Amino acid sequence: MHIVGGIYHEKSVFPSGDVIYGSGGRAASALSELTRNIQLSSFVGHNKRADIEYHAEHVWEIELTKYFVPETVSFTYYHGLSDPIIRPARLPFLDAPTIVVTASVVLQFGMLEGKAIVHGNRVVYDPQNPETPEQFPSSFLITEGKLIHRFRCGRGENFKAI
Repeated sequence: MHIVGGIYHEKSVFPSGDVIYGSGGRAASALSELTRNIQLSSFVGHNKRADIEYHAEHVWEIELTKYFVPETVSFTYYHGLSDPIIRPARLPFLDAPTIVVTASVVLQFGMLEGKAIVHGNRVVYDPQNPETPEQFPSSFLITEGKLIHRFRCGRGENFKAI
């Protein structure tokens, strides 16, 4: 499986926490417990490069493809249900490279730093933004010979084979 998603520095006052995760990192961590064939493509800031490389290689034991940006995004929370302070304040990065992934199975998360383009036989997409979610690139896509149509349902998106 190929995961496309953010690796972020997450800090919490209560309970006390200081971790490298984000949606992409968290998914890679969880799925690496089930299989050793996990690839993760993510934006990586130079300020946290060593920490992220260490986590990918020694903690999650996954293959990491890095797309460099000026700074790794950080989230600071008072507690797990509070609104975070997000740094840097200006996102997305205007000079961020576009992540491009082609794989059989892709799990894609929306990211703050920049854009990703994915192609796959099976793609699961979580925009990670309840207010202004980025739409999946097209209304229709063909996967494994089936035409899949995207439709909106409440605050989320669902797909239906037609």
